[in-house]
Amino acid sequence: MNKILFVFIQLLAVLTYGQNPNWVVYDTSNSDMPSNRVRTITIDIDQNKWIGTYFGGVALFNGNSWIVYNKENSGLPNNHVLCIAIDSAENKWFGTMGGVAKFDGINWTVYNKENSGLPDNYVYDIVFDEFQNKWIGTFNGLAKFDDINWTVYTTFNSGLPSNDIKELAVDRFNNVWIGTYGGGLAKYNGDTCIIYNSSNSGLPSNGVGHIEIDENNIKWIGTSWFNGGMAIYDDTNWTVYDTSNSGIPANDIFQISIDSNQNKWIGTFEGGLAKFDDYSWIIFDTVNSELPSNIVYTVAIDNFQNKWIGTKDGLAVFNEIGIVSTTQIFQKNRYNITIFPNPANHFLRIEMNGNNVGNVDIYFIDLRGQVSKHLKLSNKNDFEVDIQDLRKGMYLVKVITEKETCVKKILIN
Repeated sequence: MNKILFVFIQLLAVLTYGQNPNWVVYDTSNSDMPSNRVRTITIDIDQNKWIGTYFGGVALFNGNSWIVYNKENSGLPNNHVLCIAIDSAENKWFGTMGGVAKFDGINWTVYNKENSGLPDNYVYDIVFDEFQNKWIGTFNGLAKFDDINWTVYTTFNSGLPSNDIKELAVDRFNNVWIGTYGGGLAKYNGDTCIIYNSSNSGLPSNGVGHIEIDENNIKWIGTSWFNGGMAIYDDTNWTVYDTSNSGIPANDIFQISIDSNQNKWIGTFEGGLAKFDDYSWIIFDTVNSELPSNIVYTVAIDNFQNKWIGTKDGLAVFNEIGIVSTTQIFQKNRYNITIFPNPANHFLRIEMNGNNVGNVDIYFIDLRGQVSKHLKLSNKNDFEVDIQDLRKGMYLVKVITEKETCVKKILIN
């Protein structure tokens, strides 16, 4: 998304609907969430949130309403959901403690140890390579599934350092990066495995719980189990951040997510959430924020840079400039106010379409979010605004009446 357009969309949401809070928390007491323990969150192409929980199955949240899928009302094989992945056809793949479920929006297909080549029913992660092969990490080996055939990799038939596969990622060269519990990290190029562990590399721990690959193909690796910390690997050098040498609040790292500005959002065990901009650290915890728990399992970032944070005690949504709602941005225009022309030169015409609107406030907001011009009018239905005193450029024009508020993006030439 164009950066200027993104800024304007965020300003539009805040200005149209009032100043949004920075935090919103959902749990079983104030929403239809089926469980407070949120293990995984994935966001689809329409910005719907698919929320996997312990005990409660999956919740689908579109910003307004909730749909819950569980073992009792759907084809989900188990209510403990450990991962959710979405393929190129928008099929949802759920990794559970009872196998894998594929959901195409109508039909469910379940793969388990009994009816397929899946090596174990405890499924921790699912990723797709460039050929849309499914790579499935389980408690007892790694499976590759091409929709027809299954190939299983274990310590007995491959170079894997452990059969307990906790995390997977695919880089730009189609290498599969495999995080294990106890065996460290493996890179599989289709032929051989290269092993990185605490003895032969800069990896601080052999318990690898998360792998994130940024736009420069740098690997951000969350570890735990004994020392732990966050490791960064650029295919040559290793850098490690832990509680002894940085502002990271804990050495057990569950999640690393990267926003559009390349900030890293790090979910930890008992240390809360950390934001790292490659130079400084900001910590969010239950004392200084609305975070419902300091055990943060997952962080997903939507197109509006809202952070959806899954914790042990509920789901938190956070945005530093105010939460932006997808449903607010894309709802149909409901205003009776017309603002034209666009682009505009010397004057801007505003028509109330025959409504008796009473007092009117008009704001021109520039790219920085600053008010460049403010007019107060009374009992006018149609009027022209002289804009010759404004610099050329893009503005948000906000018109507030006693009945409604309208915001429109206008280019002034």
